[in-house]
Amino acid sequence: MSGVKQVNRRTLKVDIKDVDWARLAAYIDGEGKKHRQVHIWQVEARLASQILEGCLPFFIIKREQAEVCIAFQKTKVLHNCGRRGDRTPPNVIQMREQMAHEVRELKHVNYEAKEAING
Repeated sequence: MSGVKQVNRRTLKVDIKDVDWARLAAYIDGEGKKHRQVHIWQVEARLASQILEGCLPFFIIKREQAEVCIAFQKTKVLHNCGRRGDRTPPNVIQMREQMAHEVRELKHVNYEAKEAING
């Protein structure tokens, strides 16, 4: 992707153009189709959230999943959860479980049927 110069492990420190965000969003949107070549790319949670936020305006199919994943990551930041010795409050654990369930449900949505119904 043009515009990518340096990526820090915790923060995107780059000037990424909208066209590149749109291109990445298209790749992510198209991921998961049957009988296609598989590409695996892993990033840690904080960086993944920043990438999803950059792609968010350009998602078509996976926008709702991305929004839930971004909200999930924000629970870690807002509650300082995940650090050694910190205990995650029960209400945050419950919220995360609901978000995880929602993402699993969204993965099985038939978007073609949904569009046909919504016109």
